[in-house]
Amino acid sequence: MLCVRSLSLSLRAATLASRNCAGLVSRRALSSSSDDPLQGLELDSRVRYWAEKKQGLGQMEGREQFYHRPKGQRQQLPDDPSMQPSTPEQLAAASEVTQLGRQRRWQEALELFRTVSEPDPNLWTAMVDACAKSFEVGMARQMFSEMPVKTQAAYSTLIGILGRVRQIKEAERLLADMKKANFQPDEVTHTSMIMAYGMVCDVYGAVRTLREMEAAGMLVDQVAYGATLTACGRSGDFARAKELLAEMDQKSVQAHVGHFTHLR
Repeated sequence: MLCVRSLSLSLRAATLASRNCAGLVSRRALSSSSDDPLQGLELDSRVRYWAEKKQGLGQMEGREQFYHRPKGQRQQLPDDPSMQPSTPEQLAAASEVTQLGRQRRWQEALELFRTVSEPDPNLWTAMVDACAKSFEVGMARQMFSEMPVKTQAAYSTLIGILGRVRQIKEAERLLADMKKANFQPDEVTHTSMIMAYGMVCDVYGAVRTLREMEAAGMLVDQVAYGATLTACGRSGDFARAKELLAEMDQKSVQAHVGHFTHLR
């Protein structure tokens, strides 16, 4: 019964993936034809551009009720220094550093970062993320260690990149430090740890982390299961992979083609 169910899910997922790919190609074609307002601008000009775009936030009615934080960072208490409103300069710099990080241009991001006289926690977090996306692990460590006020997103980012370069012991120590600092690991943090265990073929660590997510009442979604299945595949534990796929079926977690690549 499971095999028939799995084949049906695989076929439906393949059809959906095909449609998504077609839509992605179409969107990329449209985006590539648009003009980039920052193309050809010098670094200081890009900073001014973002400052002008963000300036209205400081004058927005009721702005004191909002707190800016990087995508994926869990809501924290309002009196946490990392949640205080950023200045237009800080917001502009954080936006530009984030964009540069996505392009793996961490040196330019660092140059821009150093032009801000008082970087706020969100800008520091963006800089850690830029280094991580560029696989500059040493610089990511350094920026994190120099942060006056740590953020949950910064912890999760550094844990993620440490896992990707198979520094699992250091990632585990950082996770322990995160908890000591009264930051509650979220779905992103746990999934990063599962991926880290997968990199070193530690299926037991991956499954244990998955169960910890469940025990904490977190959403265990396709990504978390996929990362755990990857650990199973790399360690050759195909029997456990089948068990996890059956569990996904029981919990109505939609599997896609990638999940079935770990079966043999």
